[in-house]
Amino acid sequence: MVASERAKRRSPRKCIFCGEGGTPGNPMTEEHLWPEWMHAYLPQIPGMKTQAGRSRMRPGQLVNQQKIREGHVFTKRFRLVCKRCDTGWMSSIEEQAKPILVPMLQGQRITLLKNHKIRLAHWIALKVMVMESIDPIDCVITEFEREDFRATRTMPGLMRIFIGTHDLDEWYTGFWHQTLRAHLGSTPPTQTNGLGRFKNIQTTAFGIGRIFSLSFVTTIQDLGFNPIFGIRKVRRLWPLRDQVIAWPLVDLSLSEANKLAQCIAELRDSPIARWLPSPSL
Repeated sequence: MVASERAKRRSPRKCIFCGEGGTPGNPMTEEHLWPEWMHAYLPQIPGMKTQAGRSRMRPGQLVNQQKIREGHVFTKRFRLVCKRCDTGWMSSIEEQAKPILVPMLQGQRITLLKNHKIRLAHWIALKVMVMESIDPIDCVITEFEREDFRATRTMPGLMRIFIGTHDLDEWYTGFWHQTLRAHLGSTPPTQTNGLGRFKNIQTTAFGIGRIFSLSFVTTIQDLGFNPIFGIRKVRRLWPLRDQVIAWPLVDLSLSEANKLAQCIAELRDSPIARWLPSPSL
């Protein structure tokens, strides 16, 4: 590898939201996925371990990667956003969601009205956008959608978010991300995400405190798929419904939480779509 290529790889990434950063006065920030204020509201369990997993489609099979980390919180830091975004509009989303998140993290009673659900959906969408950008080849949400979200809080058009309550050691700070590329007709998709690859379906499941969240994102307009498989213990947060959500819900079992987190396996085995293998991991 020539020196110029090595320097290019070492150069800081630009902000995933505004495309800037890494400059004097606006450096890229290195932040925890879960802010430090949350730590006081999370269960302190001796010997706690955090699970993080990713799934990708390879020829003929869905390959899972799982890591177990010691500790009570997902402590890895990511340099994905610039200081201006981090301390500006992103901080605003965090502050607006905090009064809602505090009781939810602890499994305390709260009635989620329309305004609460919008703030919570914005917060979860923000986390999903950051999570999928950890590895750029996995991005389904486009640069345009991230910029639109930054500027106007417009949610990705085909994004669905579901929430549930749990009391599981494995999911207090758990994370599972799955991506696939697929098509409904006879012609495979030709678009790419700028890296010569194109993913058009992703799910992101995470647990934080007593909250379990599952987000399903696709760019396939006519893909009919219900990622919750009739599990009645979860509620759809986005797109909005008129009904209020009385929190906490009935706790998910470990098998239910894991099934939701790996729901793409069910979609892969269905006749809904034609699957295209991703390049090797």
